[in-house]
Amino acid sequence: KFDSKGNAYVLYGLAGDPNLRDQVLGEPALGQLYKLDLNTGSLTSLADFAAYEAKYNPDGSDVINNPYSMTIKGDTAYVIDGGGNSLYSVDLNGGGIKNVTGFPTKYLDPSTLEYPTLPEGLTEEALQFNPNAQAVPTAIAVAPDGSLTVGEYTAFPYPEGKARIYSVNPDDLSIKTIADGFTQLTGVAYDSEGDLYALQHINQSEWKAIEQGGNIIGDLSSSVIKIGKDGSRETIWSGNGLEAAAGLFFGPDGDLYISNRDRLVAGERGGQLVKLALKS
Repeated sequence: KFDSKGNAYVLYGLAGDPNLRDQVLGEPALGQLYKLDLNTGSLTSLADFAAYEAKYNPDGSDVINNPYSMTIKGDTAYVIDGGGNSLYSVDLNGGGIKNVTGFPTKYLDPSTLEYPTLPEGLTEEALQFNPNAQAVPTAIAVAPDGSLTVGEYTAFPYPEGKARIYSVNPDDLSIKTIADGFTQLTGVAYDSEGDLYALQHINQSEWKAIEQGGNIIGDLSSSVIKIGKDGSRETIWSGNGLEAAAGLFFGPDGDLYISNRDRLVAGERGGQLVKLALKS
């Protein structure tokens, strides 16, 4: 991301236990936000989210760190951690982490959930599925009113129609739910008219479409959903080449750009950047 002065910032993910990052993985650069010098390529760390998660565990659940996405407002970066289920505000002038909050869990009746077929001898109880599903935030944008809009993926078994969209106060990071009923959101963005666009990574529970390790076993179709200022919803693109999409943003031309086929290997169905022209 770039700030209003043209300074560049780079976010490194982790997707694991931050206590294992340095000695076991041997990758101490992961799980951090950096300022990038475009002339020299050098990186200056502004915040170490992995270290913070290991020490404080803001959401109080399992200790996992995966800084996934960010947005910039003024001299502050707002970073969402899809592993730690947290939102951080970071001073871009070198003051470090300013504030952090954890996203709320959502109770899901276990009797209503679908699970993949488990290996012989294992039960859902043995795997200790928690009905208080973690949020797994993955998408963030600045709303027209200056607040932050965050979309969630939800935790395993990735229940369909249970993902929420939040509004977050950028000053105190207080959270409220503003929309519900989505599936595995990975992108949110506003157009020039103030309408919100949400991206569903896969329209069905992830495990129905792709196995751990990347083996495709089902339909990977994604969707772009327009949410009007009046709360109305319209699916403007679903499937038809849009699959396993991971993020979206509006370009200066007013068109919507989407990171497509994020989970697929290079080749005929490899990753793409696609443009959706919304205006004739």
